Amino acid sequence: MKISIALCTYNGARYLEEQLKSYVSQTTHPDELVVVDDVSKDETLEVLNRFASNAPFEIRVHRNERNVGVAANFEKALGLCRGEVIFPSDQDDVWHPEKITKMLVPFRRPEVQLVACNAELVDGALASLGRDLWGAVNFGFAEVSRVRAGEAFEVLVERNFVAGMAMAVRAGFLPKAVPVPQTWIHDGWMAMAAAVEDAVEVVPECLVRYRLHGGNVVGVKALTFLEKVKHAWTLDNSLLLEHSSQMDCVLSRFSGRLSKHRLNSLSEKVRHYRARGTLPDSRRKRLPIIAEELRSGRYRRFSFNYLAALRDLLR
Repeated sequence: MKISIALCTYNGARYLEEQLKSYVSQTTHPDELVVVDDVSKDETLEVLNRFASNAPFEIRVHRNERNVGVAANFEKALGLCRGEVIFPSDQDDVWHPEKITKMLVPFRRPEVQLVACNAELVDGALASLGRDLWGAVNFGFAEVSRVRAGEAFEVLVERNFVAGMAMAVRAGFLPKAVPVPQTWIHDGWMAMAAAVEDAVEVVPECLVRYRLHGGNVVGVKALTFLEKVKHAWTLDNSLLLEHSSQMDCVLSRFSGRLSKHRLNSLSEKVRHYRARGTLPDSRRKRLPIIAEELRSGRYRRFSFNYLAALRDLLR
């Protein structure tokens, strides 16, 4: 099975060398590393060229003529890969030596199209923050069991547990997932597309050290309880409507392939975010809407439960 790594770079010279070295440390080497640079202005290309001179696998570096952004850059990188299984990669993390080896195992089953793993959250100096990626999005043992029972789609509607640097995708599946809608990031969209096919598997191990350093282009935040309170309190209504728009994209692209149950789940999320994003200014008029969202369980399924409801009532 030929393996590709799709690495997107943009002004990543500070941490890039550590990321590249972690590819070399893999117990299963990739067959190729495909890099697409989004017009970096630092020493990113110099770091790549130095690495390429001694790398134990093929490296192909492409530089965009203009800056295209994260989603389009990854879409291009994935399309340039020649491998059967592709590992998207950020420029500033460190991979566990057995990441490729362990994530290839589920691909022995031909129905599996996308595999996701967990990641340890670390700071800029790679010191552990004591938390992991899945914990940050409330994806625990129960959710792992649901995914393995064929409910990946239902779980993804509730929360996105798939990050690009902690996933691998079968190349033959990409035509079903592209183009990526402008309102989505590539990883979440591809995970949703694979879940429509019941083709998602998980490896419940931290196989990446996911660096949170303040300069990440995209990423999660390791929220403490107090931070969750703040997040629930300050969430902009426009973001709620954006989430609603994302689910509309799923409905538009995949509605003909979704069961009645899944269509209902998506519609419930759209309804919830639209209700929250368009609450009236009057608290008195807001109250029955919030009460209905609580009664239906939609605050629990799709938001920070009572914290979000309290925010919506008192804002």
